[in-house]
Amino acid sequence: FAPLAKLVALDAGWAHTCGLRPDGRAVCWGDDRFGQSTATDGAFASVSAGGSHTCGLLSDGGGAVCWGGNEYGQSDAPAGKFISAAAGGDHTCAVRAGGEMACWGGNEYGQLDAPDGSFTAVAAGGTLSCGLLADGGAVCWGGGQAAHLVFPAEELTAVSAGGSHTCGLLVDSGGVFCWGDDAAGQSNAPSGEFLAVSAGDSHSCGVRADGGAVCWGDNGFGQSDAPEGEFLSVSAGGSHSCGLQAGGRLACWGASARRRLAAPSGEFLAVSAGGSHSCGVRADGGVVCWGDNGFGQSDDPEGVFSSVSAGGSHSCGVRAGGGVVCWGDDSQRRTEAPPGTFTAVSAGDQHTCGIRSQGGLVCWGRIGPRQAANPPGSFTAAAAGARHTCAIRAGGAAVCWGRPPVLQAPDDALRRP
Repeated sequence: FAPLAKLVALDAGWAHTCGLRPDGRAVCWGDDRFGQSTATDGAFASVSAGGSHTCGLLSDGGGAVCWGGNEYGQSDAPAGKFISAAAGGDHTCAVRAGGEMACWGGNEYGQLDAPDGSFTAVAAGGTLSCGLLADGGAVCWGGGQAAHLVFPAEELTAVSAGGSHTCGLLVDSGGVFCWGDDAAGQSNAPSGEFLAVSAGDSHSCGVRADGGAVCWGDNGFGQSDAPEGEFLSVSAGGSHSCGLQAGGRLACWGASARRRLAAPSGEFLAVSAGGSHSCGVRADGGVVCWGDNGFGQSDDPEGVFSSVSAGGSHSCGVRAGGGVVCWGDDSQRRTEAPPGTFTAVSAGDQHTCGIRSQGGLVCWGRIGPRQAANPPGSFTAAAAGARHTCAIRAGGAAVCWGRPPVLQAPDDALRRP
């Protein structure tokens, strides 16, 4: 249980949490099988909880001290003065006083292979490390990716989370920026100005400024072969895509199994492609779904809706009054939406997130150990992916969390210096 005493800093690890008291003493609670919750004596300026170890920077000189698990040397802090330190899954990284990055511990995914440069801050995920460069740029390494992962410096107006990658619309240029897994080219967004973007399982689609739809990435089932015509929006699903064309008509392309391409006729206001089913909002506010219905995810709900989102094997929608209703697979309680008034909802593979009318973000369903269920702050948009979530804060900065580790976006201190 959390201590009753006042804390001035807090950091959550895999299964334990640590904080700093006003006098600088560290206090930890939770899993202590490796001694990660048995804090070392001393006054600390910062503390970071990792997988099975914890590290802190001493306030009397900036030296790094770690305790807990040390199977990979993640607790063997080097000598010297540091200005920032972060404990990851089985590794640790810290910024020396001169700006150089130092990392130690496990390196199976390249999480110790920091690039050259002058840094001011660092954050570490499960197998990922990210640092803020002195010039304001952010760079990440590890996570199984061969190349460093650079996050957009611009603010975003929209964000979409896919299977293991994320795409967003840049405020200033109107271009699309994608990050994360790029094994099928799903993060290699084309240049140009876009009106909308959607990240699917291993492909992405967008609507250009002239209304044309374009997709990139995996095309094994033709899911990236966008048809000609003028589009208002587009949605990339598992192995199929759907778009809302001018006049409210729907069009779907890609894998045809389980009737996932059988878009109904009529006038629609929105469409969402899920794992192997899709849902749309008709002009009168009614929701209709089609495709795979093994869990009831394609059953049409009653009522008038303002938006709908198709997930892996469940669907969710925002009713005209702001209430959220979900249907389909209820494993991990993914369809048990909380009460309240919402402005938006996003159904992922096994979890769902919604934006409350006051701007707060709440998630439900299968929430992984590194995925905060209800992060603090005010948000304007959220996107639930396969095992990660991304959201846009009220100021326009994007933040991501969850798994795979390569998608653990840096916090605001890294995103917006």
